[in-house]
Amino acid sequence: GQGILIERCRYLEESGCASVCINSCKVPTQNFFAKDMGIPLSMEPDYETFECRFKFGKQPLPQGGDPVFCSPCFTQCPSKSRGRHPTSPEDCATLLPDPDYDAGVRGGKEFRKRLETW
Repeated sequence: GQGILIERCRYLEESGCASVCINSCKVPTQNFFAKDMGIPLSMEPDYETFECRFKFGKQPLPQGGDPVFCSPCFTQCPSKSRGRHPTSPEDCATLLPDPDYDAGVRGGKEFRKRLETW
């Protein structure tokens, strides 16, 4: 597969929130490529360097096995500082498992059919 390295993701850097990265960028972009373009895409953000790797042709890890979904909140997370974390003070509440994620990005008959022709 082919890939792209975003050396400094401004979206991630400006938001200061792993949850925003996952819910507003990673998951929707992977869904778009899988469902609308028929191309598997694994996005791998690096929260230390603010890089993000786009790996085309690579199926994303299941949500339960992707370390990005287990990432604790950033120290500078705006939601954390406002006390918006009902699960615990360390974790973003919005990093909870999404039952549609694995079915939409990783599975489904339509996706597998497109993948076969890709």
